[in-house]
Amino acid sequence: MVQRVTYRRRKSFHTKSNIVRKVRTPGGKLVVQYVGKRGKRPTCGEYGCDRPLSGVRLLACSTRSVLVPLLASPGAGMASFTYLSHYTSELVIKAVRPKELSRLSKRQKTVTRPYGGAKCGKCVRTRIVRAFLIEEQKIVKKVLKAQANAKPEK
Repeated sequence: MVQRVTYRRRKSFHTKSNIVRKVRTPGGKLVVQYVGKRGKRPTCGEYGCDRPLSGVRLLACSTRSVLVPLLASPGAGMASFTYLSHYTSELVIKAVRPKELSRLSKRQKTVTRPYGGAKCGKCVRTRIVRAFLIEEQKIVKKVLKAQANAKPEK
C-alpha cells in the first residue's frame, strides 16, 4: 500500500503557493517538501518596453571540448585545429523571488552599464541618442539666432 503524506502547513488547498514534492528521507520515511514559486527575470523599466533584461556571461565548461579550426598564416597551406572547451551561458541577472533579491550580491542583480538592471540596452541607447540630438538641436538654434542677429547690422 502507498504511504500517505500530509501537508505541514495550515493551508490544505492545491494552490500556487502550496505546491509540494514527496521525498524519501535517508531513514526511509516519506515526507513532504514545499516547492517555492519560480522567479521571473526582471523586465525593462522604460514605459512601453516589456523586454526581459539581458546580461549573459560566458562560462567555460570542462565537460565537453569542441574542435575548432584556427586559420594559419597566409603562406601555410593547411589550417591548424585546436580543442576549445565548450562554452555555456549563464544569466548574470538572476530570476528570483523578491525576498531572495535582498540576499543576492550586487553583481547578481545588475549589469555594469548605466541603468544596468533597470533598463534594457536598447532603451539606454535610445535615451543617449535622444539626449545627444536635443543638445545638437539647442546648438543649431543658438547658431541660427546668432546668424539672424548678425544680418540686420549690415
